[in-house]
Amino acid sequence: MQKRLVYSGLLLIALSVILFSIIASSTSSTFSKLYGDLVYKNITVNSNSLYYIDINSTTAYPMLMGLGMHSPAQVFLFNASSFSSWISGAGPKSGLSGAILFEGKGLMLAYNNTMNVSIPTEPNNALVYQSNSSKISSGELPIGSYKLVIDNANGSSSLNTAINATYVYLPSSSISSITGSASGMGIMSIVALLLFISGLVLLVYGIIKRSPSVSKSAVAGLSSGTPSDEAIDQLYKGIDSGKQKTGLHPKAQRLKKPSASKRRKA
Repeated sequence: MQKRLVYSGLLLIALSVILFSIIASSTSSTFSKLYGDLVYKNITVNSNSLYYIDINSTTAYPMLMGLGMHSPAQVFLFNASSFSSWISGAGPKSGLSGAILFEGKGLMLAYNNTMNVSIPTEPNNALVYQSNSSKISSGELPIGSYKLVIDNANGSSSLNTAINATYVYLPSSSISSITGSASGMGIMSIVALLLFISGLVLLVYGIIKRSPSVSKSAVAGLSSGTPSDEAIDQLYKGIDSGKQKTGLHPKAQRLKKPSASKRRKA
């Protein structure tokens, strides 16, 4: 076993585990923030009534919005200026026909008796109008303030009954932060994975690889009191090649083989 390789592998694996823990912590905080930004509402729209929901686009990133109703109604999305003109005029009294007067003038979406509305938009037979001045099909609205109108009045097939609806919204600012975090977390994940794989390879290789050892003949020579040149080389292996204080190279001080006469006396 090569201890140096084993310890290096363990160190890399430990670093990868630390990095993975940082990623997990960051991911947890990101989703906590995401949950805090999420808007969820249960809505009741009375018969022959309108209901308004504020939507703000603060960054040039897509938003997520979903509206589901148990009964069909008309739904419009206006920017702030067109909504002011629509609400102060004859719009609320004329339903869809009043809303489509603002095509190209701030009306973003118009649905005629739908039960589902989403941003990004999905194919829907009830979708009457979608603005071409935005990327609303992919969820992106120009930065600004908007009003989502549920019109359960003129033209609504549910005019005479109250409507229950569920509204879910995640602002573009949250999508922006998630995108940035995901990019950073992706790079960190790749680095952590590479560290782990490298550490594992070093660990396994270090365990499998044998440490350098003295040959049997060298060991025999040492035990017999007559070290061979091989044994002496093994003893001095790893010693720095520089000169010692005496000024002599280490191998210049090699043990001398005892003469035959001395061996006989021994």
